Amino acid sequence: MNSHVYDGVAQSYDVFRPRYPETLLYSITNFWGVDRMPTVVDVGCGTGISSRAIYHALRGECTIIGVDINMDMLATARAGNTLPIAYVQGRAEALPPEVLRADIITAGQSAQWFDRDKFYRECLRVLPANGAVAIYENNRDWKNSPFLQAHEAFLEEFSIDPATGRHYSRHYRANPYTQEIGIYFDETIEKKLHWATRMKVADFYRMACTSTKFIRAQKALGEAATRRLFYSYADLFTDRFGMVTVDYVTRLYAGRGPRF
Repeated sequence: MNSHVYDGVAQSYDVFRPRYPETLLYSITNFWGVDRMPTVVDVGCGTGISSRAIYHALRGECTIIGVDINMDMLATARAGNTLPIAYVQGRAEALPPEVLRADIITAGQSAQWFDRDKFYRECLRVLPANGAVAIYENNRDWKNSPFLQAHEAFLEEFSIDPATGRHYSRHYRANPYTQEIGIYFDETIEKKLHWATRMKVADFYRMACTSTKFIRAQKALGEAATRRLFYSYADLFTDRFGMVTVDYVTRLYAGRGPRF
C-alpha cells in the first residue's frame, strides 16, 4: 500500500466514516474464547475508529496497539486519543518492534490493501497457539438501496485506476478471506450483519471524499463536475430534511489456532 494514499483526508475520515456494530465486535472475543484480558493489535488502524470500538466493546479490559503505515492518519488518531491505546507506525506485512506478541490481531476496513500472505505469516509469528485473527468491513449494501446503486454506478463509470486503466467495480472487496484464513488457522468463522443509518446528504458527500475510489473520480472529472453529478442522483433520494438512508452490511472473517 502507498503510505501516502490517505494524506490530507484523515480528519474527515475520522468524523464521517461509519462505526462498527458492537455486536460484531463481541463475536471476535467470544470466538477467541480465552478468559483473560487480551492484547489486541489493530492493523491498518487508520484514525483509530476500529481501535476505539474494540476498546469500548471490551469495556477497557484489554491492551490495544494500533498500527498504520500512514502518518497523517496516525497523527489524527493520537491527537484525539483519550484512551490508553498506543498508536505506532508499521506495515501489516512487517509488524513494528512494539508488537512483541498479541492474542488477537484485527484488521478493520484495511485488509484489501495488504499483501495478505505476508500478513497472515506475521500473524503466525506473534500469535500464541490460541491466538485469533479477525478481518471485518463495513460495505455499502447497494443491493438493498437504489441510492447506493446509483452511487456505485457513478463510481464504476468515472473512477479509474491511473496505474492500470481499470474502472472501479462494486465487487472490489469480494475477497476469499475465509478460505485464505483457513490455510493458516485451524478454525474459521464468517458472519454478517445488515444495518442502516440516516445522515445528511452533505455528510455522505464528505465521507465519499475520503474514499480513494471517489478521489479518483474527482481527479478525472474535477471537483465541481464531481459534486454536480453526485447531487444529480443523490437529490432523487434525499428527503425534505436533507437526509438519505445509507444501508450497510458488515462482514466478519476470523480464524483461531495458528496451524504453524
